Amino acid sequence: MFVQLSYVQLQHDYILGNYPVGKDDAAQMSALQILVDIGYVDGPQSRKDWPSLLEYFLPRQIAVTRAKWEWELDIRFSLPKESCSKKLGRSSFYLIFH
Repeated sequence: MFVQLSYVQLQHDYILGNYPVGKDDAAQMSALQILVDIGYVDGPQSRKDWPSLLEYFLPRQIAVTRAKWEWELDIRFSLPKESCSKKLGRSSFYLIFH
């Protein structure tokens, strides 16, 4: 329960831009949030809502630092390569901050 509550608070603060992160961490954190929100994704081509997921889970002040296609590519490569649980996604997101 602690990890889930911590995840929600960290996610909220991250999306608001309260945590400065580099591009690699931003891509990984966006990918983990997508995993937690919708579960394992075989690839972005399987999701019609992929663009809106990117916009929601990548803070705007970070997103404007690069072209949208570059972020999409980095986030796609940061998605887990094999089936991963939402619980593992939350834990991994939490561990980036600690």
